[in-house]
Amino acid sequence: MSDEISKEFLEAFSTQCAGPFGECACGLIWYDTFNEYDEDHNDIVKANLNNRNTRLSVNGLVSYYKVGGEQYVMGCECNAGYKYEQFILKYEEQIAEYLRQRRLKLLDQAKKISLEVDEGHVV
Repeated sequence: MSDEISKEFLEAFSTQCAGPFGECACGLIWYDTFNEYDEDHNDIVKANLNNRNTRLSVNGLVSYYKVGGEQYVMGCECNAGYKYEQFILKYEEQIAEYLRQRRLKLLDQAKKISLEVDEGHVV
C-alpha cells in the first residue's frame, strides 16, 4: 500500500491558494524554483538555501490543503494528510451515516424556518 495522499483528498481539502513560497504546518518552508520571478524572490531563495527547513518545489507554485485546523503544503514530505485520509477511509461507513443524519437534521431545521417565514414570523 502506498503512503501517498490521493488526488481526490487533496482536491477536496484544497484551499485553492498558491504562491511562490509558503510554510507548511510542519515547519518546512517551500520555494517555487520552477517558475521565474523577480530578483527579490531569487535573493530570498538563495538566502534560505542553507536553512534546514527550506525545501525547493520543482513542480511550480506552492499549493495548500487544510485539514484538522492546519494548512499543509501539497507534496510536503511530512505527508500529514495521509493519516486524515486513512481515518476517513477506515470509518467511511460511519462518516457517511453521520453526514446523512446531519443532512436530515439540517433539512428539518430548514423546513421549520421556512414554515415560520411563511406564517409571517421572523426568527
